Amino acid sequence: MSAMNQEVSTAEGAALSELDSATFDLDKWLAGVSRVTKFVEVYGKPHLQAEIDELDALAGDADESVRDDILTRADALRDEMTCSRARFKISSVPDERVEEIRSKVEGDEARTFAIMAEQIISPVGMTPEKLRAIRDGIGDGYFAQTITATCLAAQQGLAVTVPFSSAASRARRR
Repeated sequence: MSAMNQEVSTAEGAALSELDSATFDLDKWLAGVSRVTKFVEVYGKPHLQAEIDELDALAGDADESVRDDILTRADALRDEMTCSRARFKISSVPDERVEEIRSKVEGDEARTFAIMAEQIISPVGMTPEKLRAIRDGIGDGYFAQTITATCLAAQQGLAVTVPFSSAASRARRR
């Protein structure tokens, strides 16, 4: 086996081949390509973070007799915050589709929300109106840090890497 085509075993036992320019099949590769897709979690009750932080600080200073009660309240708020989580998968949109939306939708904000709604592939059924409701509910800043930032990252193709796998890392250690 040449140095250009080394096989690496994965945790499942399948072999991955490194690129060999002499045998690389561009057509086969192109048949399997896809657009950049990103993932983001957004909490519908982000205000609970401050309450949790406050309770954690109080528990650190509290007597043992009340510490458990404070930590129990903090854990209940953590559960409530976790239950308010929504997960979004966001994909890039072809430039032609972006231009089509820009030509049909009037107003900068309306265009932005229309393009972003087009990018969100999960949950299904996203509309510009629903995105506005999310922004209005969680606030401009948190919306910008989560959904807007992820839409931009997907559209610009930022930071595409193979996600870390501790199982794969164990198999590759020498």
